[in-house]
Amino acid sequence: MLRAAKQYGSAIFVTLAFAAFILSTKQRDIHTLLGVSVSDSSVRTDILNSIQIDVKEIHGVRVADHDADTVSFYFEYEADYNEILNTISAMPVMIGNNRYAMRCGLLNSPTIPLDDSKKLSREELNASDFFWNAKPEDYTFYECLKGSTRHLMLVSKISSRILHKVEII
Repeated sequence: MLRAAKQYGSAIFVTLAFAAFILSTKQRDIHTLLGVSVSDSSVRTDILNSIQIDVKEIHGVRVADHDADTVSFYFEYEADYNEILNTISAMPVMIGNNRYAMRCGLLNSPTIPLDDSKKLSREELNASDFFWNAKPEDYTFYECLKGSTRHLMLVSKISSRILHKVEII
């Protein structure tokens, strides 16, 4: 009986150690191809951090293009867009970044910002299709340049739904 316990105990210990090793090295990558990696993301943890805003998170992805050295985040959530705009506007920036610091506002552009999708990789488009497939007539577009980030927000005209792209510039 003691011999069996030692034999099975060692096997259980090795199995548990291997499982712990696998879990500790597991990444959140969903897809990696041609220098582009896509992983889950959360607007609460990756952008808003400790800010206390009522956000009902629906979906979020992080896309890193290692060849172009760019990172973009795409989020779909429900919140009061005024609170989000005010929060982003109030985020601190470093003195060296002041040329980018401005209040958030309506995007005044002769083109629809969703036309920028033509410049993206297929992998990024697939991962963020919920953002790029939005119907422009259903949304009001806002842009915030804050520090080294550019926020493009699509605010639904009929609900509290927000589509939010954050680009590290």
